Amino acid sequence: MGCVTYVTGDGPDQPQPRMAFIGDALLIRGCGRTDFQIFTLPKETLLYPAHDYKGFSVTTVGEEMLYNPRLTKDKETFKNIMENLNLA
Repeated sequence: MGCVTYVTGDGPDQPQPRMAFIGDALLIRGCGRTDFQIFTLPKETLLYPAHDYKGFSVTTVGEEMLYNPRLTKDKETFKNIMENLNLA
């Protein structure tokens, strides 16, 4: 079984605003499955994760690009953060 992200509003006759139901691809102001390309969606796209550990239910691509403390880092810093979480 693979991973699926459902995006609505991806066409001229679709409801707006665009929304994406992203599962665990991203946690609000946190990390998730960073190999998915959420940031290719327009900045105003509403993102609904499957769950959030801080009680948030919605964010936008633009908000995460500005405020996500892990994803606003350069690649080397991000890699260092993730390698030092001691999750294994």
